[in-house]
Amino acid sequence: MRTIIVPLYHYINSKIKLFWNIDQLAKSCRLSFSKHDILGSKILGLDMLKRKLLYLQQNNNKPSCVVIDLKDIESCTIKKQYSSIEAGGLEKRGLHEYIKTISLELGFKNDSSVIGIPLFDNKNDKIQNLPELEAKAKGWETYVSQLLPIKI
Repeated sequence: MRTIIVPLYHYINSKIKLFWNIDQLAKSCRLSFSKHDILGSKILGLDMLKRKLLYLQQNNNKPSCVVIDLKDIESCTIKKQYSSIEAGGLEKRGLHEYIKTISLELGFKNDSSVIGIPLFDNKNDKIQNLPELEAKAKGWETYVSQLLPIKI
């Protein structure tokens, strides 16, 4: 019988640090997350009671954070951007191999502007995680859309 030892310390330690940071961040923003997800180097958190969405992204060990008040949001959709597909390319490769970005797009009520929250970027994220990430993105679209005011 052979024993294989896999060094998971760094992986587990980084996940623990991410959860610790999101708890600290929630406390500093006075939010209580009813839902949160880790999507690569990005964290999405949702406070359903206060109707706030938190987005945390870490680039080059520099975190950036955005808190969005869902009372100001009118629409929420998923936007996928693909790279160009050459003729006959879909016969050789799947459509998922051409995807460049996936973002959660939020449209504001009083303004015609739209903010895109990047969830996947093929330069930084692994394409192997794409099906799971697409499912999570669809879930986030549903969660946020349910919290938006109903148009009359």
